[in-house]
Amino acid sequence: MGTVTPQELYNYISVDAGHYIEPEKINQALYAFLIGLPVYKLEMLLELKKSYNIFMLSNTNAIMMLYMEKTLFSQQGLKIADYFHRLFLSYEMGMLK
Repeated sequence: MGTVTPQELYNYISVDAGHYIEPEKINQALYAFLIGLPVYKLEMLLELKKSYNIFMLSNTNAIMMLYMEKTLFSQQGLKIADYFHRLFLSYEMGMLK
């Protein structure tokens, strides 16, 4: 995504489809790519973080990241920042991998 905002993405998709598509329908399609995050992997990240610097390098977008923060990474009542020392998110950096 790089520098594409969520609204710009919604607009691009609607233009490509040839008709308006509700943003929530686009969000649901994006969320369908996420198949889950087992708790044992979250626990592993917490354990590794005790001894190592743990970073997330992601080419995701703001829409999917918000969803992941609210669902996948909150399974244990924690926040995404609890699992990583630093997040490098392409959409925040305005870059693509």
